[in-house]
Amino acid sequence: MIDKLNIIYRALGSAKLAIFLFFSLAVTSIMGTVVPQGLSPEQYQSIYSPQVYSLLDIFDIFDMFHSWWFTVLLALLAVNLTVCTTIQLRRIFRVYLFPGSKIDDSVFQSADFSKSFQSRKDLSEIKEQSEIILKTLIGRPSSLSTGDGSYLFAEKGKYSRLGVIFIHLSVLFILAGGLIAALWGFDGTMRIVEGETSNLVYLSGGNRAMSLGFDVRCDNFTVDFYAGGVPKEYRS
Repeated sequence: MIDKLNIIYRALGSAKLAIFLFFSLAVTSIMGTVVPQGLSPEQYQSIYSPQVYSLLDIFDIFDMFHSWWFTVLLALLAVNLTVCTTIQLRRIFRVYLFPGSKIDDSVFQSADFSKSFQSRKDLSEIKEQSEIILKTLIGRPSSLSTGDGSYLFAEKGKYSRLGVIFIHLSVLFILAGGLIAALWGFDGTMRIVEGETSNLVYLSGGNRAMSLGFDVRCDNFTVDFYAGGVPKEYRS
């Protein structure tokens, strides 16, 4: 049971799942810009044939960004990033920020650059000189002595690895806004004549009105025109 849960946990945090979800959201977002959103059923029926209209209506394409499947994609991406961030955070703290005494030949074998040399000096003297060089160039090294020899390890900019965590958190913050909009958001228009007050929003996709619970007053309204008489800018 624990092994199965661990497999599911790893799958939810995989990079392949993240790529698939990003690609799916990109494709569906393009679809949401190509297909007009929030029109009335009559307007959609005048644009699309009955078969196409029925198919698009089944998948909530006309209000795609509030559809259940778009919300599921956002939620899955949020879960994927959360799991991935947790895995990365544990790895960064364990391996890079607080490595403890886990220093051995594998650190040097996996390094991109390495150099071997021989010396006739005493091991303690080599270690002392190496510590001084590392401390001057990089920082205070970690030290481990074993029966086979002594290991020194130092690095610069190790906290920069936390940058990926902040990137993931920023994306999660954006996804949280998208989920809030998908679950509780709405689109609509308010028709307020200059000098009047209203608390009704007419929701997109129909004539249903919803009360905001507070009033909005239009103090002033102006419109600028191009030379040909076409409206240029509306300001409320």
